[in-house]
Amino acid sequence: MDIFYSSIQVEKDLSTLAVGTPYPNLAHIALGFEGVGYRDPDFVAFCVLHMLLGGGGSFSAGGPGKGMYTRLYTDVMNRCHWIYGATAYNHSYADAGLFCIHASSDPEQINDVLIIILDQFFKLLKGVEKAELQRHDKHDEV
Repeated sequence: MDIFYSSIQVEKDLSTLAVGTPYPNLAHIALGFEGVGYRDPDFVAFCVLHMLLGGGGSFSAGGPGKGMYTRLYTDVMNRCHWIYGATAYNHSYADAGLFCIHASSDPEQINDVLIIILDQFFKLLKGVEKAELQRHDKHDEV
């Protein structure tokens, strides 16, 4: 059996070199509830809920306008600049699902984030205006 060894010659110690900016110290919260599977009659309703809440981060890849008119972006990210990200997720499998919102902020403000996210869920109880649904419908046509 042949064993090959290789080596790397270090000409300069780069162990103290800092590249980029350090990651911010963030606290994360996920608040969710049981969703539905993709075979469930309420599956489309959960997809609409996901579309309405949407979300994003303080920096969101994908170009301008991505998710900019969702509730989590307009009601949370634009009003609470200290929140790094707030995004809704709808995971649907054959027989079950999970719907949740994940958000992050500085650790000192995570309790405020929880209150804000809960408020977004409670606002859903008031219903959705037709204009909001039409705005999302037109966005999906593009």
